[in-house]
Amino acid sequence: MNNLLNSSFRTANTTNILYTANKHWISLVIPTIFVLLGLVGIVFTSFGVGLLRLIGFGLLYLMYKGIVAILKYIYTKIYLTEEHLTVTYGILGKSVNDIPLNKLEAVILTQNFLGRILNFGTLTASTGDVTQAYVIKNPLELRSKIIK
Repeated sequence: MNNLLNSSFRTANTTNILYTANKHWISLVIPTIFVLLGLVGIVFTSFGVGLLRLIGFGLLYLMYKGIVAILKYIYTKIYLTEEHLTVTYGILGKSVNDIPLNKLEAVILTQNFLGRILNFGTLTASTGDVTQAYVIKNPLELRSKIIK
């Protein structure tokens, strides 16, 4: 059986990709801290007693959340084609979200001081139904390509 999602995405959108946005490594800082705290949680649940073991289970939950966030970072791709801003994401399954450029209501760029130094920012693209916000490298470049 043919994978309809991959074949339709490949034929419709990858032939005319104008820009590929990359997520910035700064998005991995908090999930990495969660994973490291989860490693401490493994020690607490193995050797701890009472309240310490309960804290260990909470830290294990943070480890789970960190691993999921890292996997989302790895498997999220952002493409700009002539007609759409396409975001593909998913760990076990794959979802494709196409935002038509002619229906964009707002393109909002947020970049703080650290973002200006490290060249990253949050680009939010919204229509009436869908709002996507991602921390990406070179947000000004993607914004200028969307506006053109």
